[in-house]
Amino acid sequence: MSPFQFYLAIAAAPVATMLTVLVGMLVNNGIMNAHVRRLDEKIDTRYLQLDQKVDAKFEILDAHLRRVEDMLLGKFAELDNRLTRIEAHLNLQ
Repeated sequence: MSPFQFYLAIAAAPVATMLTVLVGMLVNNGIMNAHVRRLDEKIDTRYLQLDQKVDAKFEILDAHLRRVEDMLLGKFAELDNRLTRIEAHLNLQ
């Protein structure tokens, strides 16, 4: 083995190691990006499902509040009618 081959082998070993590590890092980065994309998609899906559930609950609550409002307005109308009849009966108008 000549001294040139020896020096070349000594110089090539760290370069080969660095290239191996660099390729490993790039492959690992690609795999991690795929995992992150999948996780983002899952999170987006969950938020969409949660948003739909919240909207459905708000619709139910809104319908319930409308029923209560209608009931209360009916009761106030009854009270107004009673008061009108009392005032008419007592000639307070």
